[in-house]
Amino acid sequence: MIKACSIIKNIQFGMLLHSATVMKDCAAHLMVGSTLISMYGKCTAIIEAEYIFNELCDPDIVSCNAILAALVDVGQGDRALFLYRQLHEEGMHPNHGTFVSVLQACCCLAEIEEAQLVQDRWLKLRSLEIGCALHSASRGKGFASDAFIANTLINMYGKSCAIVEAELVFITLPDPDIILWNSLLSMYIQNNQGKKALWVYKMIIEEEINVVALTYVFALQACDCISEDEQTIVIEGQAMKMDSLRLGKALHLDATIMGFTEDAYLGTALISMYSKCGAVAEADDVFVSLTDRDIVSWNALVSGYVEWGQSDKALQLFRQMQEENVGANSQTIVFALQACANLVEVEKTLIVKDKPLKVVVLEIGLALHALAIRKCIMNSFVCNTIVNMYGSCGAVLQAEHVFVTLLDPDVVSWNAMLSAYVQQGQGASALQLYHEMQEKGTAPNNLTLLFALQACGIVAEKETTVFINGSHKKLVSLEIGCALHKDATAKGFIFDVYIGNALLSMYGKCGDMFERDNLFKSFVQRDIVSWNAMLSMFVEQGKAEQAFLLYKQLEKELIICDDATLIFILQACGIMGCLSVCEEVHFSIICAGYDQSPSVAATLLNAYGSCSMIQNLKVSFDGLVESDVVSWNAIICGHLADEDIASTLHLYEEMKQYGIEPDDVTLTSVLCACSHFGFVDGFECFLYTIRQYDIYPNRWHYGAVIDLFGRAGDFERVKILLEKMPWEPDVSIALCLLGSSRTHGNLDLAEWAFMHAVRLQPKQPSAYILMSNLYADVRI
Repeated sequence: MIKACSIIKNIQFGMLLHSATVMKDCAAHLMVGSTLISMYGKCTAIIEAEYIFNELCDPDIVSCNAILAALVDVGQGDRALFLYRQLHEEGMHPNHGTFVSVLQACCCLAEIEEAQLVQDRWLKLRSLEIGCALHSASRGKGFASDAFIANTLINMYGKSCAIVEAELVFITLPDPDIILWNSLLSMYIQNNQGKKALWVYKMIIEEEINVVALTYVFALQACDCISEDEQTIVIEGQAMKMDSLRLGKALHLDATIMGFTEDAYLGTALISMYSKCGAVAEADDVFVSLTDRDIVSWNALVSGYVEWGQSDKALQLFRQMQEENVGANSQTIVFALQACANLVEVEKTLIVKDKPLKVVVLEIGLALHALAIRKCIMNSFVCNTIVNMYGSCGAVLQAEHVFVTLLDPDVVSWNAMLSAYVQQGQGASALQLYHEMQEKGTAPNNLTLLFALQACGIVAEKETTVFINGSHKKLVSLEIGCALHKDATAKGFIFDVYIGNALLSMYGKCGDMFERDNLFKSFVQRDIVSWNAMLSMFVEQGKAEQAFLLYKQLEKELIICDDATLIFILQACGIMGCLSVCEEVHFSIICAGYDQSPSVAATLLNAYGSCSMIQNLKVSFDGLVESDVVSWNAIICGHLADEDIASTLHLYEEMKQYGIEPDDVTLTSVLCACSHFGFVDGFECFLYTIRQYDIYPNRWHYGAVIDLFGRAGDFERVKILLEKMPWEPDVSIALCLLGSSRTHGNLDLAEWAFMHAVRLQPKQPSAYILMSNLYADVRI
């Protein structure tokens, strides 16, 4: 009966049976005591198990093995090994069961130990050293060929990253059964050796060993490993990993032929494999076909949706779980929180009544946070994901609140909070946190340095430039950035391509072009992101010719461009206004297959507009299979730049007829067109558009409307707008008012606008010139 309680883990009934043994005075019997120890161990009641063991007068090897196994069951590998040593010193003679338990204790140690690089091998030295000693001891006792011990040895060596040692154990076995073959498969998968695992699977099939469902589970997990290193390709608009998918489908067919498709573990492995390969529809089909869905299979599908950008479906599935009373665990909540973060980050929006997407997602995130608290699963993994979700939703205060409640934040926790600050543009807070992290003894990793460098770039964007040694620099940010550069070098992160690219960006934003160029030249490995970082900085600084020369160098070195590269070089074309270069890049875009990319197409349209090539602009726009608001904005802006005001307004109306909702950029263009055309009714258009399309007016909109009324000489409305504006008028508005005041001879407004412009930018020459001309006009 006690053994039955152990199997079903019913501690309440087990304790009743324990009481009965005490009443009958047989609890101290070695067999009964050993069984009780085992039962309490399986039920994770280790204190009760130890109490019984300590009450035994003369424990034998069975009771010793029982307490060792109990300690292993609750993950206390250190204590199990200490007890083994103590019992060994007291003269205990271990049997094969003893070695199985203490080797499993080594596995517990390995699971929490960090691997170290030793002679080109990553190893977990402490657990490996103890495991090797136990292996030697088991050989000395003649247990080396015992199947249970061999199985545990392979597992122990695998968890210690000692692949060669695990292989040696296996090849010395005279006739390994399917359990040992499966252990070898599992060992390879633990160490991300998917190809070797599939090679072992092939050997199993060729040697006609009787496979079990678990064999196919491991083989499918090997496909998962291979898929992680495979490049994604897009087929009919869907991103997939075809080589891994073909292998997975073949394994699915083999498992079906063997009649294992009803196995729950295999079903979950199939869902995971299809999800990781990008075949989410197939994963969904497997999920629907399962008669017995446990939490692991639900999580596998939710994870697949999140991984492949279908976060809305992930949240729908999570809701279905709640409706079907499937209890969510920490993994489920983590995946749902990741879905929330992803939804905010993607450009497309969900259809949500009367609420911005970010607000709706934050509400879902708050509910998930509350659910995690209610289920008492606020572990570090969940807390870190909650911090990340709040950061993505812009709720930095909530992220801070969760972060400060962590008793012992690890590097992932610090990185999550750093990321939240960086996402919301709080560079100074991020750098302060980076300093605090090191003061508290947490060693930063490469991701920490990446966030710190991004934070430095944010601070640089807000810092005032100082002209020194013939160039404009941001000295405070530069000093911080140089210190971070030293940190990256000292910790060996300097060769990380992402760190290198972040350093390029940081030096560019701080104005140290010499250091930036030297750093770029020093890169042993320059990926497309590195090239893009340089192109981006040249474009930001208006150095279009240098950007084009770098693009030519990139082509010469046969670097494959991505959409970002083409966008940057098109922006450079727009700055240069060079049609021949623009057409050359357009040809490259078509060859690379990016002509239908919305972002590339919109930038191409802007480039043609900047080159005043309206015909090319129209042809490119008409060639788009699907036009969005960005491409419509581009063609509207192009006609506006060409001073074709009638066509600009006509295109705006046509855009609405096609069902494309205007955004703030569209509204700015239309207002500018109305201003230049002298169309005072543009103000009514402004009011209608912000109400109809829920656009929050920005300072550019106010500036355009003020310019509109100023050109029309309606200075009463100008004064009303200036008073009601939620921001202080900037220099551009002041200069517009100076121009319109001169046109209409409004000296009072002109003098106010002049004083305002001079206060904001004392060295701005335009204000002095315009005011001087106005005074000259008045004298005349």
